[in-house]
Amino acid sequence: MPNGFDDWGLTKLADQMREEMKEEWGHSDRFIERILYLKGTPELAFEKSPILHDSLVELFKADLADEEDAIETYAKASKEAYDMGDIGSKAPV
Repeated sequence: MPNGFDDWGLTKLADQMREEMKEEWGHSDRFIERILYLKGTPELAFEKSPILHDSLVELFKADLADEEDAIETYAKASKEAYDMGDIGSKAPV
């Protein structure tokens, strides 16, 4: 699966990012499974549209901001699940 890193000639970084993407897909699969287990309906959509960046610095700054947002979101969701008595959803992914 090509990505911008391949286009920039950064094949090692491209391979590493593909591995990270697979890991993230695994996380989303676990969330979807948990939602289905709890009889919910998962919403499968991008929270925001993908953005093409002109430099590695831009890309990594945006990626860091996304990771920080994700940590905040997951921590909040974990606490809410625990507060509602759902200890299964609090388990780390």
